[in-house]
Amino acid sequence: MLKENVEKLMPETSADAVPAPSPRELVRLDRLCYSYGSHQVLKNISASFLAGKIYAIVGRSGAGKTTLLSVMSGLTDPTSGSLYVNGEDIRKEDKYIYRSHTVGVIFQSYNLLNKLTALENVVLSMEISLRNQGTHYDRAALQEEARRLLDRVGLTPDEMDRRVLKLSGGQQQRVAIARALACQPDILLADEPTGSLDQETQAEIMTLLKDLAREGKCVIIVTHSPEVAGMADEQITLTQAKKTA
Repeated sequence: MLKENVEKLMPETSADAVPAPSPRELVRLDRLCYSYGSHQVLKNISASFLAGKIYAIVGRSGAGKTTLLSVMSGLTDPTSGSLYVNGEDIRKEDKYIYRSHTVGVIFQSYNLLNKLTALENVVLSMEISLRNQGTHYDRAALQEEARRLLDRVGLTPDEMDRRVLKLSGGQQQRVAIARALACQPDILLADEPTGSLDQETQAEIMTLLKDLAREGKCVIIVTHSPEVAGMADEQITLTQAKKTA
């Protein structure tokens, strides 16, 4: 079962006021289910996610939060129901193109290549994305764009050229965010992006994610933290599905 905990209020407008454009729907779940064996993890999930908003998916351990994120990222296929992205059923899309262009994933454990620098991690992600699309590229131009992204998330030039093992947890998470932005996705999916960070760094990362949402991206976060969930525009609560016979 899925609940939206944020009540939407419609502001009063004058008769002559020009209505604001409606936010664009980027993701829609339609009675989505996922099971493995006799265990049903997700049951009849229906929800809509809009551009320009940040969402927090919350719930007890085992409720299927990370599984839902995996389905939305194209890494796992639903057992039944549908996932629409930009109005298209994802099952009809090329998953490699989808994951390297439409959606960016921020992992809880960062998933960076430790032997590479922050800059090299972001450039490599760009190269893989462009190769998957069959697009030719200039490596110098990619490096320039990677530096712009790393600057955008708050890294200094010196930090960009350090191996990621020489960076703090907060700095590594910023690199992971820059890498997720490398393919210029409309949708950012983040699995516990602040789970291993101190309170100050947590607030900084959430401010960055909120800024990205304000720029028009749809940001969807899985979190156990009430503080992080409270910073989202909307909270979505998953309850644990019952075991099937």
